[in-house]
Amino acid sequence: MAGGILLSLRQKETILILNVLNHIFTLFGNLSRYFQTEDHDLSNLVLFTESTITSLENLDSFQECVEKTDKIVSTLKESGEHVNEKENIKKSVKSMLLQYVNKLCQNLRTRFNPKAMNYLKCYKLFTKQTSTSTSGPAINYNAYIEELPISADNKSALLLELPVFRRWIDNMKVTSLQDVMMEVITGASEIFPAFSTLAVKLLVAPVGTASVERSFSNLNRILTNAVG
Repeated sequence: MAGGILLSLRQKETILILNVLNHIFTLFGNLSRYFQTEDHDLSNLVLFTESTITSLENLDSFQECVEKTDKIVSTLKESGEHVNEKENIKKSVKSMLLQYVNKLCQNLRTRFNPKAMNYLKCYKLFTKQTSTSTSGPAINYNAYIEELPISADNKSALLLELPVFRRWIDNMKVTSLQDVMMEVITGASEIFPAFSTLAVKLLVAPVGTASVERSFSNLNRILTNAVG
């Protein structure tokens, strides 16, 4: 049995498959660590998940993994190892792994419901951004609110509270997004009812169904163990 495994590992096709899987596990590992970081910025959740899906979709040619495999095979040959190569390895790997990668992308989109993820863009309204901030260019909050996927009445209420709310939030001592939102809910709900209501909705907003959550949690544990 050990001999058969060793023979399989000397197949160029197997080396390529392992490289592709390693790339996939790395992407999922980064996504998993992002969620497990205590002070991660929830306002970047949409961007982070979309970039993960895009990276998976870009695997359709497996070009980077093929080049890495060729280097490994060359190194093995130089050290005197025999590697069994197939002429149509790229086509073979595509037929075996492309459906798997597409399924992963489909599962991620199911896990992160597009409508809910679009709604999570509202997190940006609770991000502190003072005149000395180095987090990026200043946000035009009026224009940002107009583009949010919320009702016209909610937009009007937020715009009415916005000027005082931004001055108040930028002078707060707390810095994390979650702390800012909790402070709005527990200490300023009467002053900023629209922002307080929005904060509550965001903190309890599901991004997938219960069955999808369970399936993804199981997958996440497997992948976390796999990437160490």
